[in-house]
Amino acid sequence: MPEEEETIEKRFANSTSAHGFSRVAETSFIPRKLFWIALILGGLGVSSWQITLRFQKFYRRETNSAVSLNYEAKLNFPAITICNVNKYMASQLTAVDHELLNAANSIFEYDNYDYYNYDYTNVGSGEVPVVPGIEKSDSLDLIKPQDLDTLINNISTWYPGGFDYANFTREKGWQLNEESILLCEFKGVRCNISRVFTHQFTSFGNCYTFNANDTRKRPLYQDQPGIGNGLMLVVNIQQSEYTETITRSGRIEAGIVFQVHPQYEPPLLSSKGTAVGPGFHAYAGLQELETVNLEPPYGPCNSSQKLEYFANYTLSGCIIECRLRHIKDKCGCKPVEYPGNLSTCDPKKMVECVKPVLKDIKGNFTDRCHCNVSCSSIKYGLTLSYGTFPNQNVESELATKWGYGDTTFAKNNLAIIDVYFEELNYHKTEQNVAYEESALISDIGGQLGLFLGFSILTILEFLEYLVLRLAAPCNSEIKTKKVAPDNKGHDMEVKNRNLEMTKVAYS
Repeated sequence: MPEEEETIEKRFANSTSAHGFSRVAETSFIPRKLFWIALILGGLGVSSWQITLRFQKFYRRETNSAVSLNYEAKLNFPAITICNVNKYMASQLTAVDHELLNAANSIFEYDNYDYYNYDYTNVGSGEVPVVPGIEKSDSLDLIKPQDLDTLINNISTWYPGGFDYANFTREKGWQLNEESILLCEFKGVRCNISRVFTHQFTSFGNCYTFNANDTRKRPLYQDQPGIGNGLMLVVNIQQSEYTETITRSGRIEAGIVFQVHPQYEPPLLSSKGTAVGPGFHAYAGLQELETVNLEPPYGPCNSSQKLEYFANYTLSGCIIECRLRHIKDKCGCKPVEYPGNLSTCDPKKMVECVKPVLKDIKGNFTDRCHCNVSCSSIKYGLTLSYGTFPNQNVESELATKWGYGDTTFAKNNLAIIDVYFEELNYHKTEQNVAYEESALISDIGGQLGLFLGFSILTILEFLEYLVLRLAAPCNSEIKTKKVAPDNKGHDMEVKNRNLEMTKVAYS
């Protein structure tokens, strides 16, 4: 009897759900077989190329930014830090205090808080630091490095009870009181300035933050947009108390500087402050801007980063703490405006230790400070406009109301700021993964299905074939024999059966 032998390959080709394989197995016509083989290989090549492109896209870790505008019935009010351009009050300084400030600043620029813009060129070289913007006089050329010891000895004589620069600035600097704040209103209600303002050291000396406490049970909020529904301050800058001089590298302008910031973020007035001069009414319309960043490998933020002195991680807070950490390790003290309970550095340590450390950080910031952007942050966009204040019709009326007599006092000393939300909404910018794992899997399946007719089950069929193929030497049933039916013998058997049945019927 003739028999046909069926291999495992042929059986797989005829049964697999992959397209084209059965065509190759069934036909014995060589050109047709080659045609279908070419189609299968072409589909395999194109799908492999497309899948490679998808993997390259996936490992580029691209992101998209989704921007949304969200409306709220009310928005939590931010913190607002205000400073006077004038650091020390003339009425608070004694002759000894003036002597100290003149000597310390002219020789060592110790009184300059703005360490970020300080000229570090000669730090550590034994030469006198150059005061920014001021040429050294002949007298300064004669100053020797040993004058530092003389100054320290003089400080001991001038202040026999001890000298602490933080206490000095706190007592002699600009004070927030009823004389300096003539009017404070929030949503039309008068403020208790001793309760709503918190003292803060910055590069301007004494500064004060409105709404600094983010732990209050009922946070301040604004539920109506527009002017008059936020914070209004009438500030007396007290120009008669100004002690800033060019020889002390003092500021030459007059006015206040303010910054709007989240409650959890430390203020950086030197880089983010907004100035308002006397005789002006500043209108600061706010727009809340929320940003959400991704962690690696898609974004630069790190949600596990914590700060020692600030409850929430921020980039500015991280920079401050990094500088403080290096100063603490090398000098054992801190500059006056840095947080913490360390003792304040005296002039000797400021010159010999702190400023060289800051010089090193400034030149090697990436290596010294590992500060990432925050994963979630809030900023406030400001739309500023100004009006002159006061107008001629109310000069005398205001002079009488606030009891300063001189009608020119307001133009020389008073500044008004109005801070409010323009609209009760916020813009949210959220960083999203542009190409996720699910999209990669879908694209791989789409390419294999389009060009080869593959699915997950098809891949399992190929795995089954490989297992059977490897097990073929150990399994005698892998090859089977099919016996061709003998139709002639079958017909004879049927005839014999019918004949027997006929005999039975006639008997």
